[in-house]
Formats: sequence, C-alpha cells, structure tokens
Amino acid sequence: MQVDTGTGRPTKLGEDFHQIYGSSAGGRIVSSKLSLPARPSETAMREPWEFRRADLDQFGHVNNAAHWAVMEEVLQRGGVPRTGVGELEYVAAADADDPSEVMTDHDMVWVVAHGRTLTAARWTALD
Repeated sequence: MQVDTGTGRPTKLGEDFHQIYGSSAGGRIVSSKLSLPARPSETAMREPWEFRRADLDQFGHVNNAAHWAVMEEVLQRGGVPRTGVGELEYVAAADADDPSEVMTDHDMVWVVAHGRTLTAARWTALD
C-alpha cells in the first residue's frame, strides 16, 4: 500500500511503480472492488468497541491488524471454530478516537463508526 505522506491516507500507486514492477504481474490485473456486504444486516447484533492506543499506526489510524483482532475476538466469543478462512475488507479508515461498534450476524462482522462501515469481514469455518 502506498501512503500519501501529507495526509497519511492510502493513495494509488504511481506510474513509476508500474514501470518497475509491471512486468512481474505478467498481464494479471488485481481488482480493488469490494465483494463483502458493506452494510450490516438489519438483524445484526451491536456492541460497543474501543480501539486501543497500541492499535494505532504512525499516522494515528487504526492498524489493519487490529481489525483482524476484532473479528477473532468477536467470533471466538460466539463459539465459531478457530480453523477456517477469513475475508476482511477495509471500507474506510478508522481513527482511534471514533466511537465505534461491532455488529455481528452469523459469519459476518462489521466495524462501524458514525453510521459508516469501516470494516466488513466474513469467517467461513472449515469442517
């Protein structure tokens, strides 16, 4: 991920990146289109969630690994098996001071702040 040093937000890779590494892709194109439901379901259960200061990156945003921790914590508490496949999509940047909540519905978890989804995740247990 490339970060704009002025804003601290993710930014598109520049042409110089594609010139240097483009041949390694072998013509393959990666899509950044999100595939998980970005909005929590109407039946999703809500609980408050607070990110820790230790979850912050150098730009003051919640580190991506902290979002995985939310999914593991919430799903494990709900009795979901630890072996499986996790999918996690970062929908919007999360700041530690944002009052957030976690919403769960079966195998889906969303982190929401100020009515907007920050993260959508799905866990598919392996049988």
